[in-house]
Amino acid sequence: MPGDSGIPLFRQALRPTIILGMKFLFASAYSGLGGGESIQLNLAEELTRRGLEAQLLVREEGEFAQRWRELGQTVHLLPFRPSSVYFLPARSASSAVVQQMAAILRSEKIQLGHADYHSLPYFSPAAGSLGIPRLWICMGNWFHPKPWQYGFFCNIEGRFALTQEIREQFQKKRGFFSQPIELKPLHPGVDTKKFQPAPSRSAREALEKKFNFEPDSQIILHVGRFQDVKGHDTFQEIARLVSQENPKARFLVVGENLQRAADANYQQRILSRAQADPILKERMVYAGFVDEIAEFYAAADVFVCPSRCESYGMANLEAMACAVPVVSTNCGGPSETIIDGVCGFLVPPRDAKTYAERILRLLADPDLRLRMGAAGRRHVEENFNLRDSTDRFLEHCARLLRAFPPQ
Repeated sequence: MPGDSGIPLFRQALRPTIILGMKFLFASAYSGLGGGESIQLNLAEELTRRGLEAQLLVREEGEFAQRWRELGQTVHLLPFRPSSVYFLPARSASSAVVQQMAAILRSEKIQLGHADYHSLPYFSPAAGSLGIPRLWICMGNWFHPKPWQYGFFCNIEGRFALTQEIREQFQKKRGFFSQPIELKPLHPGVDTKKFQPAPSRSAREALEKKFNFEPDSQIILHVGRFQDVKGHDTFQEIARLVSQENPKARFLVVGENLQRAADANYQQRILSRAQADPILKERMVYAGFVDEIAEFYAAADVFVCPSRCESYGMANLEAMACAVPVVSTNCGGPSETIIDGVCGFLVPPRDAKTYAERILRLLADPDLRLRMGAAGRRHVEENFNLRDSTDRFLEHCARLLRAFPPQ
């Protein structure tokens, strides 16, 4: 809420030099652009627009580092081995990479540090040794604290969770400790200026031409990297069922970002199955990685998220921001970001039959698509826009800086 001067209270509470000169460093073990990296990149874009410095530390080159540099921000390359969920805090703290991270933090005069889970065991002792406040956002239900990690997580000054469910699951796994480790919910937002409804049919016509879709086709879009949890096999089964009832339906799959050998094997199985099936071969297109994804959302009739589970489901929010109705898994984050029956439909994982029924209902009713699309756009603008989510993030940062002023 603004104060009397019209400036947000959290900005008034800090010395101007702290806000105007605030320097962040984000550390990540990933080089590709997955959901977590996209969330961090969106935040960095908004921080950049506000004139704040947000540097990135990654262990190798990749799409993530390239996109970060395009913001005009500094990227540091520092090879290290990502930690597993069974990391030993004392052993991680003794690694040589901790001193290397500390040297970067010191030389760049970083004031606030954020790390993903797999870099956190190194980054936390590095930042802690310099008195730099540390932030960590828990991005999945599988990141449960082990008994020997309890003190490690308690020492992190800024602890957050993408969703209420992740927060609750993390707090349940406290072992023999009486007090749970507190995490604050922090919902990332979408840039609603970048992701918005198509102003004309031009984006749709460009997509039809590019993928050789007929002008009267109905496009069902799925966006997700090739990983078993993303449900590409379920989407193929959905496509078969929908195609039996709707000959105009065409299916577009966007995304790649192979992180492991198992992902490459999974991709090969999915693509081979699509080539071997006459219906899928004719009606389904795999577009691979797409840089400007917003135009794909805006050109779609329905967006589908067939994942086994989603930690958050940023793609759902991006689609809704483009006024496209969504049919999504009800497992994980989507149950907190999608209003079932208003912005689209929530469906149990792997239930291809129910997915198909909901999609066919939307394809058959243009007015329903428009109503749900408009409702989704309003929902994102009011609750999940990047501007407000960045304000909340900076409010937390301001509190940390008050408690741990720059040295």
